[in-house]
Amino acid sequence: MRHEYAYAALVAVILVVSVFAAVQMSSLQQARSDLSAATAQIQERDSTISSLGTTISSLNSQTSSLNAQIYNLTGAVLNMTAQRDLLLQQVASLQSTLANQSAFIASLNTDTVSLNAQLASAKASLSAANAQVANLQSQIGALQVQLTAANSQLANLQTQLATAESQNTILQAQLTDVTAQRDTLYNISTLNSEETLMANESFDLAPGYYAYYPFNLSYAGLIHAFFNSTSPDAYVEIKNNFTRFGQLFIFDFKANLGLGSEFTFPVLPGPLRIEVHSGNAGAMSANISIYYWY
Repeated sequence: MRHEYAYAALVAVILVVSVFAAVQMSSLQQARSDLSAATAQIQERDSTISSLGTTISSLNSQTSSLNAQIYNLTGAVLNMTAQRDLLLQQVASLQSTLANQSAFIASLNTDTVSLNAQLASAKASLSAANAQVANLQSQIGALQVQLTAANSQLANLQTQLATAESQNTILQAQLTDVTAQRDTLYNISTLNSEETLMANESFDLAPGYYAYYPFNLSYAGLIHAFFNSTSPDAYVEIKNNFTRFGQLFIFDFKANLGLGSEFTFPVLPGPLRIEVHSGNAGAMSANISIYYWY
């Protein structure tokens, strides 16, 4: 653009110089016309030659000055022409550069069109992706609501499970206790339980004396006893008290032991007293074992 302004300025200067030269040439032609007229007047009027010579000298002086000016202007015109040619070369170079730039801009425009198409496609894809994201976010929101509800249900179920496990622990303990009671009652009902009341206990008795052993029975069952002694008339007396509905029942059982015997007799819940008598045959040494079956 700067070169275009310089070229325009150069053209304007050339025009001004040309106009000025034209004006000067017109003035020169007018002077020459005046010279011709003066020459004619000199021929016609010899009397005015001196005056016209002076005028001619003056005009010649002016002509010389104008010629000098024309020479100077011609040099200026040549200089301006050289500058114009240089500017034209620069303009041509600039036009070539402009053509190259225009081609490059055209290529860029083509690329821009392609990129705009790609951008439009990308914007369309982005819009579709944003729609999918919005849809997924909506689904996520719904799933989060469901997750919150599921977590609440899970917490409730975990609480119920903990309560159920606690109850199950209690019930297991109760079941264990009931099972133990059941086994105990089963063993009692079938007389499978056994308790040792006395095991190989030895003692000595003088004639006419006895030894007694008190027990308290919880269940009905059997008393099974082993007895060895040194007195042939030794005997045992068993007293069992049983109370039902406030009424006392006393069972009294006697058995001769002699030197040794084994006996079994039934018993009911309540106090039990076992008495071992030496008899009157003499002092007695004895050994006894008693088992409670219930």
